[in-house]
Formats: sequence, C-alpha cells, structure tokens
Amino acid sequence: MRVFVVLLLAVCFTQLFGTGLFAQNSDPSESTQPATNLSRSVGNASNPRITRNGNVVGVAYQDSVTGNGDVFFVRSIDRGGSFTPAENLSNSPEPSRNPSLAMQGTRTCIIWDENASRVVARGRSDESTPLSPVVAISNLAETAFGGTVLARDGKFFAFFVQTEKGVRQIFANASEDAGKTWGRAPVKVITTAGNVTRLSAIVTESGEIVLAWLEEGGNRIRLNVAVSRPQSVTFTDPQTLSANQDGTPYDIQLAGSSDRILVGWSQIKQHVARVNFALSATADRKFELVNVNIPSKTMSPAVAVAGSMSYIGWVNATDNRAYFSLSANGGAGDFAVPRFIATLSTSYTSVALGAFQNSFHALARRILSSNSGKKNRFDVVHTVSSNRGNQFANLTSFYAPVKQYAQPPRLMVSEVGEVFVIWVDTTEQSNDQIFFGKLSSRG
Repeated sequence: MRVFVVLLLAVCFTQLFGTGLFAQNSDPSESTQPATNLSRSVGNASNPRITRNGNVVGVAYQDSVTGNGDVFFVRSIDRGGSFTPAENLSNSPEPSRNPSLAMQGTRTCIIWDENASRVVARGRSDESTPLSPVVAISNLAETAFGGTVLARDGKFFAFFVQTEKGVRQIFANASEDAGKTWGRAPVKVITTAGNVTRLSAIVTESGEIVLAWLEEGGNRIRLNVAVSRPQSVTFTDPQTLSANQDGTPYDIQLAGSSDRILVGWSQIKQHVARVNFALSATADRKFELVNVNIPSKTMSPAVAVAGSMSYIGWVNATDNRAYFSLSANGGAGDFAVPRFIATLSTSYTSVALGAFQNSFHALARRILSSNSGKKNRFDVVHTVSSNRGNQFANLTSFYAPVKQYAQPPRLMVSEVGEVFVIWVDTTEQSNDQIFFGKLSSRG
C-alpha cells in the first residue's frame, strides 16, 4: 500500500482557472474537526514523523520531558482512531533527536541520532512483539547524524551523514530483519568534496531512492540531488540544483511517483527568500528548474506528485496567501499559471501538499488573530480537490484547544484517500505538544 508523505501549507476553497496571473477563488464554507494530543507532555515535544501501513499508524517525535531529550513513539492499530501511550524509545543519558521511521508489511523500524555523534535503530517484525534493543548502525569511530530510514524490497535502508577523513559524507546501512540487525559497517553511497548537511531522502513507487542534500565547501553552499537505479542503491552522479551565488538554499522538500520526481526548496539572498522547484520527468533522471512565475518574498515550498501529475505550492510573504501550480503529463516548462489555494480574509504562514490519483490535498497553517503584545493564534486547515485542482471542497479546520503557535504541519494521504495530519502546537501552558488529525476519503 502506497502512501505519499508531504510537508503542508495554507489551504481551502473553490477554485477556477482565471485569465489573469494569480486568479482568485471564492471562499468555501468551513467545518471543524477535533485534534488529538499524542504527546501530552510536561516538557516540549517536537520534530514529529508519521507513517502507516494497513491499519497501523506510527508517530515518532522528540521530547525534552526527561531533561536531556529522548525519542518517543506512539502507534494506532485502528487507522488513527486511538493511540497507545507514548513509549520512550531512547531512554538515554545523552540527547536523542531527529527520529525517522518506516513501515513495511507488519514490520516497523525507527532510527535517530544520539548525542549528534551516532545513528541508532530499533525495530519489530510484527505488532505482537516488542521493539528490539537499541543498536548502532553508523560507525562508532566516526561522527554520524541526520538519518532517514526507508522501506523497500522487504528491507529497511538507513541513509545518514557520517565523517570520513574529517569530511561529512553520505553513508547507508541496511537491515533485512525489521531493523534488529544491520550490516557490520555502513557503506558510503555518495562521495562529496565538501561537508554534507540537511540530508533528505524518499523512495518512489518504482523503487528509486532520491537523496537531496546541502554541500558546504569554502564559501559555497550547493543543493545537490542524486537518484538510485530502481531496486538498487547505486546512484546517478549528483546534480547541482542551486549554487551559492544564487543565495543560500534551505527547507528541502521531495516527492516522487513512478515516472517523475519533484524537488522544492527555499533560497535566501540579501535577506530575501524565494521558493524554487526542479522536476525530473525523463528516464535519465535529469532535473530542470520549473519555469513558472514565482515572485520574490515567497516561502514554505511544497511538492506533490501522483502518476503524471505534478503539484507545487508556496506562501507569498507579501500578501500571506497560499498559491499552487500544476503540470499534467508535462515537463518543467509546462506548469500552469499560479492560482490561490485560499482566499479567506485570514493569513497563512506555511503550506503542505499531498496527492493520490486525481485527488489533490492542501494543508496550511492559518493565522486566526494577532493581538498587540500577545502571540498570534493559529489553526491547521485542509482542503481537497477531486479534479486535479480545478475546484476545491469545503475547508476543514483541525481544532486543537489552547493553541498559540505552531510549527508547520505534515500531511500523509493513504491509498484510499484518507488524510493523516501531524503538527506541533504551543499550548497556553507554554508546552509544545504533538497533535494529530484525520479526515475520511471525502476530505
């Protein structure tokens, strides 16, 4: 069962193609959906990751409740209807951060960093067995961090940054028994001249693994991407999408289907940010910059693909509205004129997109109010189009009581069109909590 995970943004509404740039849509009606506090922490929870397989939904996150910071895990066996109490996976005297998790069949694997110096893992073969003991999957003689775990071909593949001769490179390790045991030594899969940071990874429907990272060297910072052959961990030569003279790249987003891969990122130059996108829709996996009119002062890049459809989104910091563009069966130069995702009187700070078959989902962080001397109040809103973005259904607001400030939400769409949403809110008690929401296939 395939799931497409994506990072989220501003949202809602009935949408029609217009004749002018940034054609406007009418406001939709709105309903409210309750949210579930998964962490219920007296500390600060953050950095949530969500995945699912069948009826099982898993969420891993980090929490400061223990003082030094640990990685916690909750799961649902009824498609998000209810969740187990939070389980401390790391329980370490050293700081544990940056969790990543994957599921395949009945198996679950979770990895994270310990003390920003090594990458470790735990796993289980089915829901009736406990998670295996913590095992190191990086080279303990070197510094390693920033891991992502992916599921493919009955195996779990972990990609992370590890030093070699003083340079941070990209390494991988693999497990064939649900993350219980791994290769004796990780393998370097990408050789770089500079230090690697901000490594991102996804696996596509066809089994290709996509890696994107920032590479630092001298005065230059590059955004690079490489793609494996299907069912392989042999990668194409890295392709540079952005160089330092174009500004400093950050906030990398990835999405891939069986025949196309999208990369989105922000780039800041002279204190002004602008989103950028690149598309690979050819067998040689070459990327081209998306040719669409995106102004400066934009943020929160979002990407989604479904079959031959490509969707990109962003927030315009000038008017605080969310926009999207799409391409049907086309290349990087075939994206449509950008349109509003949302046109309500309120403003948006981030957006995420998701797609499955003909359904196109948008999720956003909305500013509800801004009072002098107080923090802004936010909620998370969702809308869906069943005709590839030509018209949107009613807006749904996920209501989490006592929210003040929130980090950008994440979105996952199931193979039957269910929408699973995860985000962080700061409560009135000044605790950061992990919240979860779900919508049926009708949105």
